[in-house]
Amino acid sequence: MKFSLILVMLLSLCCMFVAAEEEPVFVDSVTVEHVKGHTYKITVSGNAPNPGYTNVRLVPHTYMVAPESWEIVVLADPPKGGGMMIQVLKPYTVSLEHTFSDVTKSVTIIGRARRVEKKLGAKKATPPKKRVKEAIYGVKVKDGNVIFSVLSGGCTKKEHFECQVGDGKVPAITLYRTTPDYCEMVPHVVEISFSKKELGLKAFNFVIKNEFTFVK
Repeated sequence: MKFSLILVMLLSLCCMFVAAEEEPVFVDSVTVEHVKGHTYKITVSGNAPNPGYTNVRLVPHTYMVAPESWEIVVLADPPKGGGMMIQVLKPYTVSLEHTFSDVTKSVTIIGRARRVEKKLGAKKATPPKKRVKEAIYGVKVKDGNVIFSVLSGGCTKKEHFECQVGDGKVPAITLYRTTPDYCEMVPHVVEISFSKKELGLKAFNFVIKNEFTFVK
């Protein structure tokens, strides 16, 4: 009976020293630097609770709908094996490049006992890019419009495209993307609509010059 009680006490004591898989660390400073498009470089400096903490990293939250302030957690692997350790802070500096939605206006860095919010700064001027022929997932005619199905990363809009319509008895339509989609939301198919007037068509008798692809 005494032996069983002692064993239970020892097991309980051991469990108290089992290290968690990952823990937040202290945050001191945060800087945000624009890279390109909607991509920013986030740099965080601070301290881990003691020298045993390793692999300090920035872990962005994953969203189905982009937020106005994107949360990023500063995590580290705690000491392995448990036990006591001298409480001497361990400095760190980590960086991460991340692409945000165009609706996101700031980032919130979450550390141990502290949250730091930083606005996404002014974007650098990016040189104009050549238009790219878009791979389409389908096309249909509905309510007097030609509707293209294209892939979006969360920021694709109609104004990011233009159509080239060739001459001939049967006009050839080519859809070009003029603005890349830098967002990293869950990829999904959206519809882009052009009216007959916008395309300069007299009738809905045309051919599509784009390549067709399919959702896997």
